[in-house]
Amino acid sequence: SGKHSFDRGLLKLRAVAADLVESPTESSSAADLHLFGVATLLAGDAATAVERLRRATERYPGDAVLRCDLSAAYWEASRSGNAIDGQAVVHSIAAADRALEIDSKNPVARFNRALAIESLHLSLPARRAWNDYLASDSGSGWGNEARQRRSRLLVPTHIERWKQALQQLEQAVLQGDSATIRSIIRADLQQSRTHSELLFLKEWA
Repeated sequence: SGKHSFDRGLLKLRAVAADLVESPTESSSAADLHLFGVATLLAGDAATAVERLRRATERYPGDAVLRCDLSAAYWEASRSGNAIDGQAVVHSIAAADRALEIDSKNPVARFNRALAIESLHLSLPARRAWNDYLASDSGSGWGNEARQRRSRLLVPTHIERWKQALQQLEQAVLQGDSATIRSIIRADLQQSRTHSELLFLKEWA
């Protein structure tokens, strides 16, 4: 099937990358460190890739492509544990931002940046980041993925829905609309109870 073909292709790619993974020396050039870093990332060792790519950026700080690869490595490293590593995500965003300072139209940097922001569950900033990416690439396969990710973010989160409901609840209280009040409370009993307790504590204090 297509999926199995993709899996076999990925395994072959990782095998080739593994052959390239060497231990760079102190005299290794920035280009060699870049190559070793990307190969290490493809071989599945994101943490080592980050270190090699970071060393390469120290030697060649003005390379936008190198910064993009560092951003990708940080993002992969952020997902290597049981939970998202927020610090690695922040480093991923910073590397993408630096790439955009060098090349403001770089689509890879925009994609990496949006992906990292989305992983922090920041819906509004993530939607804006995907919009920024789609402004530079709307027709490629990456563009299709960006649209799908943005569409998922357009669905309001639980907290966003509760904030909307809370405005309606407060308006219903002012108007004495008991039917609307009961409807909102039944729809989200736990949030309603928590909000009521906070109001009580505020008044009591």
